[in-house]
Amino acid sequence: MDGTGDQHAKNVFGLKAYAASEADTLSIDGKKRRTFHYLSQPKLMEKHIKHGVKDSAAETLRIHFEWIAAEKKIIIGHCGKHLDF
Repeated sequence: MDGTGDQHAKNVFGLKAYAASEADTLSIDGKKRRTFHYLSQPKLMEKHIKHGVKDSAAETLRIHFEWIAAEKKIIIGHCGKHLDF
């Protein structure tokens, strides 16, 4: 809310836990998997918080979200397993 941006988020969540974007190699299908609808509008949500790196829903969590500044809201598009690239 105070406009400090992604660097502040990295400081809060940790460098390994927060990612402002996906890898440059994100495929078209990967972008589709990270596109969610909010108020009937598609939103690509590359920002995410991550815990774990295994291909296991029990040991890995990804939360893809977007900050809607005008509404002062964080919207969550996905909370669950790692999404394929």
